[in-house]
Amino acid sequence: MDYWPQSINTLRLFYFSQGKPNNGQSSNMKLTVNGKPTEIAQEMSIADFLRVRNVAEALVAVEHNLRWVKREEWSTITLKENDRLEVVRIMAGGQGTWGLEAGRTNPQPTRKDLL
Repeated sequence: MDYWPQSINTLRLFYFSQGKPNNGQSSNMKLTVNGKPTEIAQEMSIADFLRVRNVAEALVAVEHNLRWVKREEWSTITLKENDRLEVVRIMAGGQGTWGLEAGRTNPQPTRKDLL
């Protein structure tokens, strides 16, 4: 009979599958996401990262290391140590004559143009 509760067994399995910590250092990979330090347990694609975080992929645009990434590339780019991600929620609204009201003759590109 196993005397450990199921939750403890799960924790033990997770700990040993991740390898031993490095002198008390975290074995997780460090990223910066929207300007905040974030850790993930393993390398994963941008698409996997968004799924793990329950982000609705249809509603966001992603910048990876200062480059906007097309949605079809999300599953091909693997996140690495010290990568920088900006995940921006796409929102509708605003005025269609933004550039003209401000006296601009050529309106700025929209996020739609960047995707």
